[in-house]
Parts: sequence; C-alpha cells; structure tokens
Amino acid sequence: MDEDIIVPLIVFTFIFAMVALIMAQSRWKARHKLEAEGREGASLGTGELKALMREAVEEANEPLLARIEHLEQELAQTTRQLPLAEKRLDEMMEASTPAPVERRSVT
Repeated sequence: MDEDIIVPLIVFTFIFAMVALIMAQSRWKARHKLEAEGREGASLGTGELKALMREAVEEANEPLLARIEHLEQELAQTTRQLPLAEKRLDEMMEASTPAPVERRSVT
C-alpha cells in the first residue's frame, strides 16, 4: 500500500521540479535579453557623458555668473562714487569745524 502512494508522489515531485526549473530558466533568459537590449540602446560614450555633464554644470552656473556680474557692476559703480563721497565728506568736515580763535592778551 505504501508503494501505491510513494510512486505517484515521486513522479509528481519530479514533474513539478522540472516545470519549475524550465520556468526559472525562461525567466532568466528573458530578463537578461531585456537588459542586453536596454544596454545597447541607452549606452553613452565617454565624450557624450562629459558633454552632458558640462552642459548641466553650465546651466546650473548661469544664474550664479549673472549675479556675480551684477555685483561686480555695483562694486565698480560704488568705487567710482567713493572718491566723490570722500571729497564731499572732507568739505563738510572743514565747513563744520570752527575756525581757530586767536587769543589776545589783555595788558
């Protein structure tokens, strides 16, 4: 009686294992085929990658460079106005400083 159960159980297990292995192999082949196709179509050369990186860095730096240029223009304008402001300040200081008073001796 044990032989009536053991033989079909072994046959069923063998068939199930074979089907599982065949399905795993076909999934593995399909996955690697898709990966290989993806790598061929989307691969970038070193030059292309460098160009993309350079373009991204330049694009990111544009607002910063514009701000630096604006600040440099403001600095140049301020330095041009600085001597005039110093001259006016000197004139104001001279005008507000009282003239020295001469002391006369009483005799």
